[in-house]
Amino acid sequence: MTRRELFTPNRRDLLRMLGVGGAAVGASSLLAACGLGTGGGGPATENGAAEVTGGFDWRKAEGTEISILQTPHPYQVAFQPLLAEFTELTGITVKADLVAEADYFTRLNTELAAGAGNYDAFMTGAYFIWTYGPPGWMEDLKPWLENTSATNPDYDFEDIYEGLRRSTSWDFQVGSPLGTGGQWAIPWGFETNVICYNKTEFDRRGIRPAETFDDLIQLATDLTDRGNNTYGIAFRGSRSWATIHPGFMTQFTREGCKDYELQGDQLTATMNSPEAVDFTRKWVELARNAGPTSWTNYEYPDCTGDLAPAPR
Repeated sequence: MTRRELFTPNRRDLLRMLGVGGAAVGASSLLAACGLGTGGGGPATENGAAEVTGGFDWRKAEGTEISILQTPHPYQVAFQPLLAEFTELTGITVKADLVAEADYFTRLNTELAAGAGNYDAFMTGAYFIWTYGPPGWMEDLKPWLENTSATNPDYDFEDIYEGLRRSTSWDFQVGSPLGTGGQWAIPWGFETNVICYNKTEFDRRGIRPAETFDDLIQLATDLTDRGNNTYGIAFRGSRSWATIHPGFMTQFTREGCKDYELQGDQLTATMNSPEAVDFTRKWVELARNAGPTSWTNYEYPDCTGDLAPAPR
């Protein structure tokens, strides 16, 4: 996707002055992930960062407008006051479109593949960079970050956790580790995957939280009483990308499993390793034996709703 396909002249001028990333990172790392434009696995293309010279000026693009694509999310909600702050600081109007999570990535994929150029920045997760980056649908933000004429010199990109910075940086070469190549997004937030339990009920019954995965399976099974419509553990089961990435992927990794390994110069699938097969079998049995009867339709709000104590 070329710059010509993506941006009108006014938008291109804006990017040259501030950069898709420059405008964001200058305002306290506004965007969760951003960058439509050059980059990817194709031929190297100048993205305009080097053209920005002189002293840094927040108001360089005053009077212009940028558009971002978002999905309803706690991050997005927290983001709203920053958009107003950004407009006040820069004089740039921000037009934000919201698309429901179930439809968001279909909409985003369509926008990017068509080269419509309707959005200057969008929310995404690190794992989608490997889809959007190689075709050239994302812009390398590193040149903007390194140019103090385009990004506020006081902005400290290194203040972001190294793991987050590395997770959004890659050279798109098979077998290369994260942290190589361009910087394809500015981390806005991150989540940790944890197990929550009803402490009041556990204390009442003298139950200690499980220390190992096998102990968790046994405990959840013991707590399940189908006759009283109670069950021991809840996690997503719907046919959605969100189902596999939290608990399953976390424990998959903790069990020493890998999805792919580099063998010679070939990336080989290893989800069928004995360790991976054994873990997946345990996960499914855990859902069947100790999960809600409607597990295959469960989303995050269903899980949290069931965990909450009944109103008195």
